[in-house]
Amino acid sequence: MTFFKFRRNKNVRVIKQRSRMDRIWTLLSWSCKIGFLVWLYVHLSEILITAILALGVWYGLLPLLRKSRQGARTR
Repeated sequence: MTFFKFRRNKNVRVIKQRSRMDRIWTLLSWSCKIGFLVWLYVHLSEILITAILALGVWYGLLPLLRKSRQGARTR
């Protein structure tokens, strides 16, 4: 029991009063992280949308255009 109490008391930290600059830096770092994540999300979604559109055009419109051309040639 005494050993357990000793360990617990040893692990208790004294909470320091945070300075104003420390608060400002943490705020800045968090805002940078969040801004980067938002930027990444926007650009990745943009890339995904363009890729889906390109695939849709490639596999949807191009075969239709080729079919219409072939039909025109045979006539």
